[in-house]
Amino acid sequence: MNGAAATTAGVLLAAGRGRRMGRLKQVLPWGDSTVVAAAFDGLAPYCGAGMVVVVGDDRVVEALQPRPSLKVLGNSDTEQIHSARLGLRAAVTLPGVRQVLLHPADHPVIPSSVVEAMWGRVQERDRAMIPTYGGRGGHPVLIPASVVEAIISCDESETAGGLRGYWERHPDQVQRIEFPDAAGLVMDLDSPDDYAAMQPRS
Repeated sequence: MNGAAATTAGVLLAAGRGRRMGRLKQVLPWGDSTVVAAAFDGLAPYCGAGMVVVVGDDRVVEALQPRPSLKVLGNSDTEQIHSARLGLRAAVTLPGVRQVLLHPADHPVIPSSVVEAMWGRVQERDRAMIPTYGGRGGHPVLIPASVVEAIISCDESETAGGLRGYWERHPDQVQRIEFPDAAGLVMDLDSPDDYAAMQPRS
């Protein structure tokens, strides 16, 4: 296992209701698995310190069996930033954690080249790393423990507008890295049309 991976925890945000999809998109089929399980399986190899999953529905928990993780109960009726803070707070309690990979469960594609490139810059621990494609922010986001602590301890007004709002208020805590060949890191799986267009073909 990569040395950075051994000190990294994963946080998978899986508490959303999928309102725009019209159903619980985390448990939709994805290849021979489900959307949430594919996201988990893509993230977990980089997270040797453990996985945290923020959930809001028992069907998501069932879809992730028998994968080991720390489950945190989120509120499906709140903004995603609340789930993010819950997950980050749980992640830094895991032994040996020095950074966290934060990832939404409705992004089942995790380009390995993106994470490996961020590992190459992991010494830059004072700032989070956001991978971008075409100027758009993508996932997963690599967040050092010092910035995790800042996010979970700040006043709620600091996170108005979600993490995007937080980064705008604290540009010194984040850097963006462009990946021109990794369109998958910004894929959105929000609507039935998105799902039909993006799901893997057998």
